[in-house]
Amino acid sequence: MIIFLPLLLAMMLGLTGCSSDDETKSTETKTIERIGEVVLLKGVMHYNNILKYWFITYHEEGSIDSVIDYYPYKLKEEYKYEGMKVVFSGLVYKAEFDIPKIGGAQYYYIDLTYIERSN
Repeated sequence: MIIFLPLLLAMMLGLTGCSSDDETKSTETKTIERIGEVVLLKGVMHYNNILKYWFITYHEEGSIDSVIDYYPYKLKEEYKYEGMKVVFSGLVYKAEFDIPKIGGAQYYYIDLTYIERSN
């Protein structure tokens, strides 16, 4: 019984997690599900004044108004320039923001695995 109680307590506290860090990301309030991966997309850096956060805008090829905004978990200072063109790759996670959506816009978090300035 003495061995069982600490094991049960560890499981209740989530110390023996069973999901990979690649599948979910934890924030202070909840766990966010990974929904995919993007590879070598071309985008443009912007700053969201409402959220106070940098993001990469990607215009979906072949679409008139489909825009995807990727909000990086970590972004180096060298990429924090309005209008900078970049090529990027990363793991994509669901994002929920309390901001108005423009028609066709989609918002996601991204864990960048690659980013480089582009022409």
